[in-house]
Amino acid sequence: MSLKEKLQKFSELCGDWDYRNIDMTDSHIQRIDIEKDDISISCELFSTERDDYVSCDGDTFKDKSLISKFKKLNLNKQEDVLDFISSLNNLVDWNKVDNDLNKEIEIERKNIDSVVDSDVLVEDDYDDMEAKIVPCKKLGEGWFWHKYNDGSGHLQSPEGKEYMSYDLCTNEYMVDRNSKDYDLFPLSYYYVDGVDPSKFDAFDFMEQEMIDVILPREKETAKLLDSNIKILGTWLTDYDDMRCNAIIIQDNKEVANIIASYDECDLRHSIGNKDSEMNGEFIKRAFQTLIYDEIKEYLKLPKISNCSKLLQDIYDAVCESDATMCHISDEDWNDYYIDNYSEEDIEVLKEEIKKYGLDEIIGINDGEYKIVGYGDLETRFNDDRRLELNNECDLVI
Repeated sequence: MSLKEKLQKFSELCGDWDYRNIDMTDSHIQRIDIEKDDISISCELFSTERDDYVSCDGDTFKDKSLISKFKKLNLNKQEDVLDFISSLNNLVDWNKVDNDLNKEIEIERKNIDSVVDSDVLVEDDYDDMEAKIVPCKKLGEGWFWHKYNDGSGHLQSPEGKEYMSYDLCTNEYMVDRNSKDYDLFPLSYYYVDGVDPSKFDAFDFMEQEMIDVILPREKETAKLLDSNIKILGTWLTDYDDMRCNAIIIQDNKEVANIIASYDECDLRHSIGNKDSEMNGEFIKRAFQTLIYDEIKEYLKLPKISNCSKLLQDIYDAVCESDATMCHISDEDWNDYYIDNYSEEDIEVLKEEIKKYGLDEIIGINDGEYKIVGYGDLETRFNDDRRLELNNECDLVI
C-alpha cells in the first residue's frame, strides 16, 4: 500500500464514528497529511445547525518519529490505530480548534439568520423534534426539505411523497421507502475517489441525484405501469378499504380484468406518506404500483368464465350491488332463479365453494337466505368475459 493510499484509509477510519466510538458532534481528528518531515493535522466536527461537517487546520508539526510510526502502523489493528490517534490528539491545541470550529459555525448561523424569513417557511413538531421546512434549490415549486435538529430529515414532493431520508451524523441517505438499505454519501472517508467532506454539500448532491436518476427512473416506471395496468374506476367501500376495477395488459393484449382492494394506509405509503393528498391521479398511480408489485398473483386468479352460471350470477350481483353483497332469499329463488336453476346447481355451487376457497364469502342456507354472497367475492376472480367481449366493465365510475 502506497503512502497516499494509507493516508486515505486512515482518513476513512478517522471518520468512522462507530469504529472510534466517539460523538461526531465533538471536535476530533479528521485526517493527516505527510510532506517530508512535516505531519499536518485537520480537525472537524458535525454541526447540527449547519447540517454538515465543519473543518479547520489543527496545525503542522515536524515529527520524524511520529511519521515513522505511521508508516509502520498496521491499519488492520484497531488498538494500534486508536493509539496512534491518541498520539495525534496530544499534539493538537483543542482549545484553539474548538474556537476555530465555533467561528465557522457562527458564520453559518449568521448566514442562515439573514435568510430565514425567505428560506424557512414553517417549523413543525414531529416525534418531539423541531423541524425546519426549507424549499429546494433545484427541484422547483412544491419541493421541500424537512430538516430535524438531530441531523436527520427527508425531501418531500408536491404530492407528499418522501424521498432522500438522510442522517448527517452517519453520512447516510435512503432514496425512498422502497429502498432496501441506506447508502453512504460519496465522501473521501469511504471511497478513494470520494469528495472531500469540507467541500461536500449533501443537499445539493441529493437534489442532483433526484434530477439525474430518480425522477427520470420514475417517469419510465410510470410509462411501464400505464402500459401494463389500466385503471377503469376506483371507489370507497363500506368496509374501510378502497377498490379499483383494472385491466392487466401483457404484450399489448388484455389478459385479466380484476377488482383490487387495498386499505388507505397501503395506498398512501405505496408512493407517498400519511400526509399525501389522495387526489385522483395519486390514487390511480398507487393502485397501479400495488397491482404491479403483485401482478403474478393477480394473473393466477381463476377465470369466472370457467365457473358455473349460478356462481357467475352471484359474482355479477355482488359487483353490481351498491352494498357489494348478494342476498337471495327462498322467495327470490322461487321468483327469479327456479326457472333456470335446480338443486343440482346448488350442489355444483357447493363444490365450487370448496374448490376456490370461498367458504367465508358465499353462504348456503345462511339464516334467512338461501344464498349469500359477500363483498370479497368480486376480488377473487379474473372476469375474462368482458375481455372476450372487448367491452368496458359495468363498474366504471
